[in-house]
Amino acid sequence: AGSDEWCGHMMGYYCYYELAANEAEREVVRRHVALLVDHLIAHDFAMIDIDGKHTRWSVWSPQLLNKDPEWSPDRSLNSMELLAFLKLAYYCTKDEKYQQHYLRLVNEEHYLDNMAAIMDQNPAWFIYYDVTMQAYLYPILLNCEKDPRLLAFYQQHIDKWMQRREGDKNPLINFLYSYARNKKTGLKASIDFLVDTPLDLVDWTIDHT
Repeated sequence: AGSDEWCGHMMGYYCYYELAANEAEREVVRRHVALLVDHLIAHDFAMIDIDGKHTRWSVWSPQLLNKDPEWSPDRSLNSMELLAFLKLAYYCTKDEKYQQHYLRLVNEEHYLDNMAAIMDQNPAWFIYYDVTMQAYLYPILLNCEKDPRLLAFYQQHIDKWMQRREGDKNPLINFLYSYARNKKTGLKASIDFLVDTPLDLVDWTIDHT
């Protein structure tokens, strides 16, 4: 699994936990998110494969993101990802160890500064799927963060980010922004897109082998 799958899963766990689950189901989500994040903590914030090495993209370690030039293109987004994973684990479990790791990354490893630089990414490194992953993470960060200073940072970050995305007229982006900020943004453009875009009737084969 790559960092993209982690973002999609964590977004799904958050939405289910917050919007659909009963208490018994919440406990299942709580245990599962804790298990995943505990794995990252135990392995210097990387997902380790059966060969004992991290998978190609599942790296969030400050040792690599902050100190290895090879990871410079991923520094900003991966910092944002790890903050969201830890914040979700703390939000669900109220276990202080997740908050302690989160605050250490903010205060000592400059992960907020890293995240802020998303807006200044080298265009040569840009791929649109990174935008989708960022959209997945914002609801977690904005709805689970209770510290006014950190929340203000995330609110300003998403608003600046959305200014660049308004022209996309992407329903997924618009809906996740609207949910994260409790606003109605891009509603007409989103509906127009969904009305005008036909359902894809081609069975596109995906082979991951």
